[in-house]
Amino acid sequence: MSIFDLIAAAPDPARADLFVTPELILRSRGFEPGGSLRKHVHSHLDEVFIGLLGETTVYAGDAVIRLGVGETHVVPRGIPHEIRNESDAPSRLAIVKSPGDDDDTEWL
Repeated sequence: MSIFDLIAAAPDPARADLFVTPELILRSRGFEPGGSLRKHVHSHLDEVFIGLLGETTVYAGDAVIRLGVGETHVVPRGIPHEIRNESDAPSRLAIVKSPGDDDDTEWL
């Protein structure tokens, strides 16, 4: 089963935990135009963002990364980051967190 199959089968593909283990979380997260996930940092996990729909902007440290469909970016632990949809169309990311500790978020 591909990541796209998992997302298509989710009850709400715009926000769904698709695969959760102590080692890994795979999540789908959608953003309407102007939507965002505010700045935060993880001290014990790394995140991989994969563009699934539209264009999503990741602000990580001093970097600005615009992710289109199929593009990826890794945010290592300890790097403050936020996610924004600065476009006029919906966007969606697959987010991989490793290890799978969802309590490791400090909102800034």
